[in-house]
Amino acid sequence: MRTVSAYEIPEPGRIRLVQRHRPGLGPDDLLVKVHRVGVCATDLHLIDGNLGVTYPLIPGHELVGEIA
Repeated sequence: MRTVSAYEIPEPGRIRLVQRHRPGLGPDDLLVKVHRVGVCATDLHLIDGNLGVTYPLIPGHELVGEIA
């Protein structure tokens, strides 16, 4: 199975690069080859531990890419 790289927040105050298995695609999904990723204020709050979410998590919704 192929893997993808992702930045993970394992706990507040820490961030690390991890390898994960690429998830399978369903009939309504598409695969995006990511070229650039941005960091927004929400991501910073997640790193600081200010949003009451469950860790570990992989943040991100600010990206530029192409449909693979």
